[in-house]
Amino acid sequence: QTQRAEQIRYFRTAMALDPRFTAPAFALGMIYFRDGDHPTSILWLTKLQRGDPDYLEANYFLGLAYLYREQYDRAAAAFRVVEQQLPLNEVYNNLGVALLRQNRPGAVPYFEKAARSDPTDPDYRFNLGYAYWKRGSFPEAIPHLRMVLQHERSSAARAIYMQCLQKTGQLEESRRQAALL
Repeated sequence: QTQRAEQIRYFRTAMALDPRFTAPAFALGMIYFRDGDHPTSILWLTKLQRGDPDYLEANYFLGLAYLYREQYDRAAAAFRVVEQQLPLNEVYNNLGVALLRQNRPGAVPYFEKAARSDPTDPDYRFNLGYAYWKRGSFPEAIPHLRMVLQHERSSAARAIYMQCLQKTGQLEESRRQAALL
């Protein structure tokens, strides 16, 4: 705790000496992010500007901090900044989450990009299946949710999978899944 306090004091002093030098702001933002103090993390990470060396990484963590604060429009904006420069699965997935939580269209293509790039990641596949389910595309949701259930026990994935099976008339498979609960 003493070391953390010294780091904070050091980085704040550096920012006071030269506010244009944003490396200390990034460091402070990351300290607070790791501590779970997302409002303070946001305060520091928003000080970075386009062209700063840590700008894209700061926007990624800004997006996460905004997600945790349930500020989904701001999260989506931060992830879009990163997505324009770095086509990363994590960015696509988190951008999809931000859009889905706002009930805005466009989440599915981002989940599809993430799942297509890493088809074995159960989080990407669950999010894609969930997004399909949420918009009523039950046949499209089934293979993604099935894949999740092959790799992990997830009561949420199983419940949504069973609903999709029922909606598509696959009642026997739905009953078999219910027996596994």
